[in-house]
Amino acid sequence: MKRLAKQGGEITQILLERGIGTQVHYIPLFLQPYYKDKFSKKYDGAIKYYNKTLSIPLYPNLSLEDIEHIADTINKIIIK
Repeated sequence: MKRLAKQGGEITQILLERGIGTQVHYIPLFLQPYYKDKFSKKYDGAIKYYNKTLSIPLYPNLSLEDIEHIADTINKIIIK
């Protein structure tokens, strides 16, 4: 298995510098402002997933050129 050359926020920052925005779509429910005071238990699996997940651009009008740019950039960043 290959190791990642970069991690988390560093990947996000490099992608942003290269014109590729990212987001996190799945913030655990118990971290949402409305629910923060309603949950006393923290769910380790949800936190682990949240800390390791990154959403890249994905929408119907994404051009093949954009897809290739995103994929090539990610490969150059994360693969040692």
